[in-house]
Amino acid sequence: METKRVDNAIPPMIDDQQAGARPHTGRRRNDATRAAILSAVLDLAAESGSAGFTMDELAIRAGVSKRTIYRWWSSRSAVLAEALANRAVTVVVQRDTGVLAEDLRAFVRTTYEAAGAAPVAAALKLIMAEGLGGGPAETVLRAFVHGRRAALLAVLDLGRQHGELPETYDPELVADAVFGILWYRVLIGHHPLTADVADQVVALILP
Repeated sequence: METKRVDNAIPPMIDDQQAGARPHTGRRRNDATRAAILSAVLDLAAESGSAGFTMDELAIRAGVSKRTIYRWWSSRSAVLAEALANRAVTVVVQRDTGVLAEDLRAFVRTTYEAAGAAPVAAALKLIMAEGLGGGPAETVLRAFVHGRRAALLAVLDLGRQHGELPETYDPELVADAVFGILWYRVLIGHHPLTADVADQVVALILP
């Protein structure tokens, strides 16, 4: 959804020259507000557990109005999805060293470690629970999952380009294996997601 830029207004009777041609700060304020909301939504997800939280609670925690949240996101699921996607982009290692085993191991390790952290795991549970209910929440869930799969498939495609994977290798099945284990362990909670688990998964899926 397009955001509206709000610039600082110069007080009446003061022109740009008198004001020292102050730079506009609306964009920075918008970015800071979005960051506060996305941080707050992960904290609330961890604290509220399966009960979830309301948009009113999110607004209070982030220090904004509920109207501000709805200006950028249509639902709680949408906020959760963007927060999770941003976290993934920040912490998941995606590189091309020319050695697929190392690149894939780095990707899966950082993915699992991030998903295993309390705030992220709680947010993943909530977004899955809401997505299974169908409607717009399902669309949000599918878009989030597609984005993370695309990131992994890009790593595998580089391996194929470097001649490290045979043409018959099925990258979609690999993505199912990597993320299937992630979701299973997050949702069931019977075992943790660790770097050691990531290494074992990579060893299983590489030819």
